[in-house]
Amino acid sequence: MNYIKLGWRIRETRSRQKVSQTEVARELNFSQQHVGNVEKGYAHPSVDFLVEISNTLNVSLDYLLQDSLHRPYIAAKQEILSNIQIFLAKQKMEITELQKMLEDL
Repeated sequence: MNYIKLGWRIRETRSRQKVSQTEVARELNFSQQHVGNVEKGYAHPSVDFLVEISNTLNVSLDYLLQDSLHRPYIAAKQEILSNIQIFLAKQKMEITELQKMLEDL
């Protein structure tokens, strides 16, 4: 598990929502120090902690754990999307050329 990236995602989400570590700690019934250590990647959070912080910050566990999950289909999906974007760009160029040709007629 990549605890540093997990902690970064928690910290980034919490900060974006303008919630302090103290507020999160109080909501989760953990110490502020523990929340800070999780965010720095020093502490390895329990499953209970992960579920509770996911609920508290209203984000999915997939989002928090995405750097530790092995999902090869995501790479394949990204390659397919990239190929589609290239195809669409070529199609756009061809349509533009056809429009110019029609205008010249």
